[in-house]
Amino acid sequence: MKTIKEANEEHYRPVTQVFLERLLRIHDLIQTESYPNAPFLAKHTEVSVATINRDLEYMRSRLGARIEYSRSRGGYYYEEEFHLPTYLISAKEFQVLAAVKNLLECYRTTPIYREACDILNLLSMSTLHSVKVKYGLSRVAVAPTAQAAIDEAVWEKVWSALMSDTVIEFDYVGRWRVGKSRRRVRPYQLLMDQGVCSLWGYDENRADMRLFVLSRMSDPVLTQETFELPADYDFTPHCGGGHFGAFYEKQKFRFTVEFFGTARPWVRERIWADDQQITECEEENKTVVSFTAAQSIMVKEWILSQGCNARPVEPDFFVKEWKQEIRRMAALIREEEE
Repeated sequence: MKTIKEANEEHYRPVTQVFLERLLRIHDLIQTESYPNAPFLAKHTEVSVATINRDLEYMRSRLGARIEYSRSRGGYYYEEEFHLPTYLISAKEFQVLAAVKNLLECYRTTPIYREACDILNLLSMSTLHSVKVKYGLSRVAVAPTAQAAIDEAVWEKVWSALMSDTVIEFDYVGRWRVGKSRRRVRPYQLLMDQGVCSLWGYDENRADMRLFVLSRMSDPVLTQETFELPADYDFTPHCGGGHFGAFYEKQKFRFTVEFFGTARPWVRERIWADDQQITECEEENKTVVSFTAAQSIMVKEWILSQGCNARPVEPDFFVKEWKQEIRRMAALIREEEE
C-alpha cells in the first residue's frame, strides 16, 4: 500500500501558468464532444503525447474529471458533465492572490508551500484564461530570509496527528539542551514564524505546554491514542500580550525600554504588544515604549538588535540580564584586542 507521501508525489504536477492554460485548452477540446485523441491534443497544445497523458491523469486524480476513452470514436470524452474548479475573479483580486503567493516564499522549505501555491494558482485559473493577467506576479515579494528545512516525513506525521487529534511521539533536540530526548505530545497547533514552523502542544512527559520546532524533530510515530482538543488550545494568549513570535514563558512582565537615534522611528512603526504605550521625550531625544509580555528572551534579543540605540529600564531582573549580555560582548572585544 502506498503512503500518503508516495501517492501525492505520484500525481503531483507543478501548477504553473503554462500548465493551467494547457489544462483549459484540453478541457475546451474535450467538451466540444469531438472526441480528440492524445496526438490531436498534443498538436493543439504544442506538447508531447506523454505530457498529454500525464495531464489527463492529473485531471482525473486531482480534479475529479470523469475522462473516458471511446474505442468506437477513437478519442476522449467526459462521462459526465465536468467544470474545471475555477472561480470568477477580477484582475484586482488576482493581484491580491499573486501577492499572497509571493508572501508564502518565506515558507518555501515547508511542504505546505507547494500545496498552498497550487490552490492559489487554481483559484486564479479563470483570470489567466480570460484576460491573460501576467502583471503583478513579481511586483510583491518577500525579502530573503533564513529558513529552516523540514523533513517531509516529519511534516506528514505531524499534520496527520493534528488532523486526527492523535498523540505523536518523536525525538527532539531543544535549543538549550544537548542531545535528543523522546517526547510524547498532544498536538494543538502549527505556528509559522519568520520561516520557522513549530508545533504547539501538550507534552505528556513534562506535563506541560511546549513548543517544538519541526526542523529539530526526527523519528516521528503516530500512537494509537487520541485526545479531545481543549477549548483553550490557542497559543496566542500564552504570549501575555506580546507580539514577539513563537515563544512564551509562564510569567508576564511589564517592560519599559528607551530608544535613541535611528531606532526611534523604527520602534514607532509597529505594534509590539496589545497594551503598548509610546511616549516621546524630545528634550532627551528618546522614545519610551512600555508594554506587557511573557516573552522576555525574545524582548532581550529585540533590544540587543538595536545596539547602543536601545536600553531597558524595567523590570529590574531584565535590566541586569541585559547588562550581563553587554559585558559578555565587551569581553569578547577585549579578548580580540589583547
